[in-house]
Amino acid sequence: MKIDYKLNVWVIVIMAAAATGITVLLLQQASKIKLNSSIRNMEHLPSSRAKFREGREDSYIQALHKMAKVMGDYETIQAEERRDRYDELLKSAMEAEPQLVLLYTVWKPNAIDGMDEMFIGRTGSSPTGQYAMTYSKETGIMIKRASADIEDSMAYITGPNAHKDSIDNPILRKINGNDKYIIRMMVPIINNNNEAVGVLGCLLVIDVIQKVLENTIKTNDEIAVMAIYSGDGTILAHLKPERIGRNMLDVDVEFGDSRREILKAIKNGEVYNGLKYDPLLDDNIRFVVNPIKMYASNFNLAVLIGVSESYVLKETKSITGFAIKMAAIAVFITGTFIFVVLGFISKPILTLTDTLNDISEEQSSITVNRVNGISVKKRENIDQLDRGVSLLKVA
Repeated sequence: MKIDYKLNVWVIVIMAAAATGITVLLLQQASKIKLNSSIRNMEHLPSSRAKFREGREDSYIQALHKMAKVMGDYETIQAEERRDRYDELLKSAMEAEPQLVLLYTVWKPNAIDGMDEMFIGRTGSSPTGQYAMTYSKETGIMIKRASADIEDSMAYITGPNAHKDSIDNPILRKINGNDKYIIRMMVPIINNNNEAVGVLGCLLVIDVIQKVLENTIKTNDEIAVMAIYSGDGTILAHLKPERIGRNMLDVDVEFGDSRREILKAIKNGEVYNGLKYDPLLDDNIRFVVNPIKMYASNFNLAVLIGVSESYVLKETKSITGFAIKMAAIAVFITGTFIFVVLGFISKPILTLTDTLNDISEEQSSITVNRVNGISVKKRENIDQLDRGVSLLKVA
């Protein structure tokens, strides 16, 4: 192979290697940036969804607080009117909110009006006349009755957390003939002496959370996995609805050993990022868990959202193919240009080299011929001398 071809080939090889290396580095950086951006988006999405749920549940807590504040001013109302006034308040609130299935209040004995004995037998009173009115729509129609949770309510009012809100983890309850998961919320009724004299509570159906989840998945194509958990890991909503009401430690087996870490993060109110391989999707799933503490209570919600790496890197892979094609075209065009330019530049040099080689070969040939000529002449002289010696011997 001539020197000009060797030179061209080496230049093109070096240029192609450099272009390939730069392209690979740029694509790796682009993939890293895309993954980091996706993770930030995932952190924002569950946070916004959890905030949405926080806002929904907080609205009920805030409504309970407003009603409890009104009830806390009971001393400004005539004693004999207080129970009827608060009955109407509960009824109006119940009629205004269809998602509530139960709204109730329980007071300490004789706290509301000092007249418990006079109200024995009244609807909404305990057997001792204690005020414990409940409005319920559990059967599909609204009824009023005495509360069935007087004992629990009294433990709350007289306990160490009497001035704090209380939100329980979901429980299954029969609502209008169907099993529904509900959350119980309670707030204290505080009088003007800063004493907890009663409790105001409600039962809230949470099946609307599944609708929120399904709508979120429908409007976000990148979501491969999504779930909403309560603070103890109970599933409130899930990509697989049959898991609702069960604990994530028992059913979310695809997260493997990460399940305990996820639950720990939920309980501690921490964000958790993870990566898992999904054999069904044959893909890596990047997920983030974002817990949200509910108002001034001990209750947490947590939203888990995961996206597949193939979806995240889909655009990057498209760019990769385009970049490789462009690099190949650039190498071909540049290589052709270099081949022509180097050929043009190296031609005089190669011509000079060939000329020098020819001259060198001619000089070598002349030298050889001269040497050969001298050798022949010497051989002839030696032969003549040999013949002379032979003739003398004969004579």
